[in-house]
Amino acid sequence: MSGNVIEIPQNKRLAPIWIQQLRVAAYCRVSTDHEEQNSLKNQMEFYTEYIQRNPYWRFVAVYYDTASGLRKNHRPGYQQLLDSMIY
Repeated sequence: MSGNVIEIPQNKRLAPIWIQQLRVAAYCRVSTDHEEQNSLKNQMEFYTEYIQRNPYWRFVAVYYDTASGLRKNHRPGYQQLLDSMIY
């Protein structure tokens, strides 16, 4: 080791996470026609408004499924949500 230190300047200023606008999506699902279960429309409206009220969040989409299914391949909306995630 030569003992030399090379400083690499930062290209852009990084903002703290709490002031960055985060991409946010919601997932809704109904599997029965029971009246006591919230309707899909109500769930979608709730999460859309909830996300849009937060100034630090950027609304991406609401993904949904209307059928029962324990596996993700039976839930195309859930699969779309997973496919849309950026790592």
